[in-house]
Amino acid sequence: MGYVLLSGLAIRDYQAFIDLAPDGDGTAIRLHSSFEPKTRGTGWLYRLVLQAVISRYAKGLAGYAAKKAAPGNKQH
Repeated sequence: MGYVLLSGLAIRDYQAFIDLAPDGDGTAIRLHSSFEPKTRGTGWLYRLVLQAVISRYAKGLAGYAAKKAAPGNKQH
């Protein structure tokens, strides 16, 4: 799955791709992205912030999936 960011941050040409692959009894999640900062010298800051946000989302998704897959939980 992929997406692009059209507005909202001082970056341009933001593209991200999410790859899901079997990994033992679970799923490996890999996200890779690229962008250009609108203001020179700010790319490192945006990279840190985006890594933190995306990592939080991925951990939340993994936790939710593990909870749903736990014995006794109904699958929808």
